[in-house]
Amino acid sequence: MTSSTTGVAALLLGDWPCGTTCDISVDHQVVKVEGQLADALSGAGLFHITEGEAAAHLRELLPEEESAAIVEEPSQGAEPEVWAGPQLVRLSVLGPPTVHARGRSNPLELGWLQLNTLVYLALHPAGVTRDQLTTALWPEDTGKDVHNTLRHLRNALVTATGYENRDRKRAPFINASTTQEGATYRIDPALVSIDLWDYQAALEELKAASEPGAKLSALMKAAESCNGELAHGLETEWLDEHRYPLTRSQSDVLSQLAELCRDNDPEQALIALERARALDPDTEETYLRIIRLQLSLGRRDDARRTAKLLRQRQTGLGIASNSRTERALTALFTGNEDA
Repeated sequence: MTSSTTGVAALLLGDWPCGTTCDISVDHQVVKVEGQLADALSGAGLFHITEGEAAAHLRELLPEEESAAIVEEPSQGAEPEVWAGPQLVRLSVLGPPTVHARGRSNPLELGWLQLNTLVYLALHPAGVTRDQLTTALWPEDTGKDVHNTLRHLRNALVTATGYENRDRKRAPFINASTTQEGATYRIDPALVSIDLWDYQAALEELKAASEPGAKLSALMKAAESCNGELAHGLETEWLDEHRYPLTRSQSDVLSQLAELCRDNDPEQALIALERARALDPDTEETYLRIIRLQLSLGRRDDARRTAKLLRQRQTGLGIASNSRTERALTALFTGNEDA
C-alpha cells in the first residue's frame, strides 16, 4: 500500500487480494504480478538492501530529533538461540552477557554479582587469585566472602544443566586449586564454552595464516563472535580497561573481512562493514568505505544516507564541520578519489 502524500510504500509478505501481489526472483526481478499496479511493476527490478541500510531508510522518515534518539541494538533472530555444543554451558560476553545451558532455549537468569564473576573469570582463562577476584567484585570491601558467591553460582549452573559431579575433590564449572600463594580460580573449559575464547583462538589462527583462504577462514570464525561491546549493560570499574580494545579489535576483524570479500562478495563485505560501524560508530574511515562500496553497487541514495549519518555522528560528538571529511566525501561522489 502507498501513501500519495509521502511516497512511502509498505511491502507485505504473502498474498494481498485487495492490493498488488508480486512474485520476486532470486535476482530481485518481478517475474509475475497481479493487481492494480501490475502494469507499472511488471518486469521491474527491485533494490536489495541490508538490515543496516533498511534502518538508515527508516531514520530518514523520522523527525530529526527522533532519529537522533534511536539506539541500535543487536538484531534478534526469529528462532531462540539453543546451545548445542559439547560443553554443558555457553557463556557469551561479547555483547550483553548471557549464559545458556545445553539444549535450553532461554538463557539462565543470573544476578549482577554472578555475571560479574563469570565475565571477570572469562577475561582471565589462566585463573585469578582470591584477592584479585574479591578486589574486582568488591573494590571497596575486600572482606566479602567469595566462597559463598562461587557456591551460589556453581549451584545455579548445576541446577540448570543437571550436571552430576563425580569428583568430590574438584568443584564443578569453576575450578579451585590451592598453591603456596593461595587459592586460584578458573573456569573449567571442559564444561563451559566462551565466545571470547573462541574469538581469541580465531585471532591466533589469523596470525598464523599465510594463504588468503586460511586468512578468510580465520576471519569468518572471528567474525562469528563479533557481537558487541564487552559485557554490554554490565557496569563495573574493571571492565573499562578491557572494553574499547576489544571493540576496536572486533571492528578491525570485520573491516579485514570486508576487504577480503569486497571483489567476490560485495554484499557480504557491506554487511561486515555495517557491523563494524555499529560496533564502533566513531570511526570515520568505516563510513567512507561503506559509501565507496555502496557507490560501486549503484546505490547512490544509500551512500548519501551513510554520508548523512557520518555528519550526524560527528555533530553528536561535538566535532565541527571537517574540511578533510567533506573533501573525501566530494571525491567519492564525484569519482575523483585520486584527485
